[in-house]
Amino acid sequence: MDKKTQAQTNKVRSNYDALAQAYAREIAGELDHRPLERDLLQRFAKECDGLICDLGCGPGHVAQYANGFNPRVFGVDLSAGLLRQARANNPEIVFLAGNMLELPLASGKMAGIIAFYSIIHFDEEQVLQAFQEMSRALRPGGNLLLGVHVGREVVHADELWGIPVDFDATFFDLDELGDRLKSLGFKICESVQRDPLPEVEYQSIRGYIWAQRAFC
Repeated sequence: MDKKTQAQTNKVRSNYDALAQAYAREIAGELDHRPLERDLLQRFAKECDGLICDLGCGPGHVAQYANGFNPRVFGVDLSAGLLRQARANNPEIVFLAGNMLELPLASGKMAGIIAFYSIIHFDEEQVLQAFQEMSRALRPGGNLLLGVHVGREVVHADELWGIPVDFDATFFDLDELGDRLKSLGFKICESVQRDPLPEVEYQSIRGYIWAQRAFC
């Protein structure tokens, strides 16, 4: 990892460490208001016959929900603070420290990877690198469920829930992301987006891609 990427990684980690308690408090119940996401996660977890990694798992609420339909779910996150929250809230689930650009996962072992809003702090080159790592970790025919903010802007945050932060969040075009995945041999199984839900989330269009790694 080059010095620029390492510095960026350290910055993102420190921001989420500072946010960890507030993030868990504010985000842990968000799936209660999101029927589309619950449906996707339920179908995805049932489809994946094997290990599922919730990548960028945060406080563990997505892994917790998916675990109800597939008990072989585990989480990976960069932030030690968020991992503490995830482990405290979900003692039955394994949570590991890891970087999406250098995944601590063996090649070809994952039946599924969930990555909800996990690539939002990456530039184009890093997104491609993350996708390459996901492809490496997935077994042939393995599934990826990706969630992003839809658009083309980059939004800067200097405060969340009253806590000072300093990071940018990138929005993505679903067709362009799909093309990047297809260039790595993925098949796009499903691509869907929805309008923001009033009063319960950041007001951005949400997009999801379900993709399948090539069988060979």
